[in-house]
Amino acid sequence: MVSQQILNDQRDIPTMPRFEHKPSIACLLISHLPVKAERRRYPPLCRRPLVIVEPGDGGDTVLDSSTDAVGVVRGMTLREALEMCGNSTVMQADHKLYCDADDQIARALERRFGHVERDAPGRVYVSLDGAAAPYGQAHLVSTLLNAVPTGFKPKVGVGPGRFIAYALASAAPDGGTLRAPTDLMAFLRSRPVDLLPLAREKIMLLRGSGLDTLGSLADLPYAHLQALLGTDARLARDLALGKDHAPLSEALRTAA
Repeated sequence: MVSQQILNDQRDIPTMPRFEHKPSIACLLISHLPVKAERRRYPPLCRRPLVIVEPGDGGDTVLDSSTDAVGVVRGMTLREALEMCGNSTVMQADHKLYCDADDQIARALERRFGHVERDAPGRVYVSLDGAAAPYGQAHLVSTLLNAVPTGFKPKVGVGPGRFIAYALASAAPDGGTLRAPTDLMAFLRSRPVDLLPLAREKIMLLRGSGLDTLGSLADLPYAHLQALLGTDARLARDLALGKDHAPLSEALRTAA
């Protein structure tokens, strides 16, 4: 008779997700939206590293930074950011500007596609199934990229479900497209835990525990992950394994 412990161990072994019935979703992503919005407004800011800060409990903290502000990451204190990149231009965040830019991008896409799903700022989803199919995915992805106002340098990921599409978009170059590779699980394992839809504090907790990638998170015994994340553990584990069970929004179901 198989022991209960063996059964428990078997349930904790990661399994390969089934993708064949998943819809084809495109995620259009504007990375560093605040930086790009500020540089569109003030073009001379393109000439040097830029750090955007907002008030925090212990003083100003980094909201966003340009890629040439090497070593500066979101959540750093201003002092830490300047220690990493002392020649940066520092600006206070203008959240209205960023919200307006995000709305401008979403409305531009809605004019072209009719139905898009807005998510976090600078991130929208479009269905590439159903009615979209006769035009071809390559054409639709090109239309997505070209619909975004100049200067935002969007990128697109195409995959079976929202989270995978987002993970792919995050790895694509500005202005480029990344589609799901043959070995999708190997790709997901290499991606950072920062992609997970968790509170910033929990992302930092994962990183502080040495869990920097989705692969390292997926390999952790579930009981240990649950001790770290509580009720968020199941969602984090599923997404790390490519299991995105979130239903399509009504807009995307209509477009599909």
